[in-house]
Amino acid sequence: MIKNILIFILSNFLFKSAYSDHLKFEFIWGDIPSCTDGKSFEVKSPKFIFSSLPKDAKWVYLKIRNIGLSDFDHGGGWVELKGKSTIESGKFNYFSSCPKSGKEIFQWTAYFTTKKSSLLFYGQPLGVIHKVSSKKKYP
Repeated sequence: MIKNILIFILSNFLFKSAYSDHLKFEFIWGDIPSCTDGKSFEVKSPKFIFSSLPKDAKWVYLKIRNIGLSDFDHGGGWVELKGKSTIESGKFNYFSSCPKSGKEIFQWTAYFTTKKSSLLFYGQPLGVIHKVSSKKKYP
């Protein structure tokens, strides 16, 4: 009995880890104006490239945050996937990454859902079937 439980837990962990490692993405800042004065302004979304899409994912909500300043809401936006693993730039607007001093790390998180839904108070949509993040320095 204990052996069966351990096998179930281990196989479940390995499956989730393999799937999580499999789905990755990158983003390309693109032509957003350089900003280093700490005064964020509205810009067009970057290009997003996913290695694959989760099964049944029809929509993705993309949200950005500054790793060092978790209290500022840069926003994000919904994109219908239509089976495509690349999202071209300019699909939605958000408030630019604009570090006050030097380079800072910014993280985009992709929340995959089967349908466009409302957002919870902390910015995550309802009905998430998978989530993955990617981060890089700016500027």
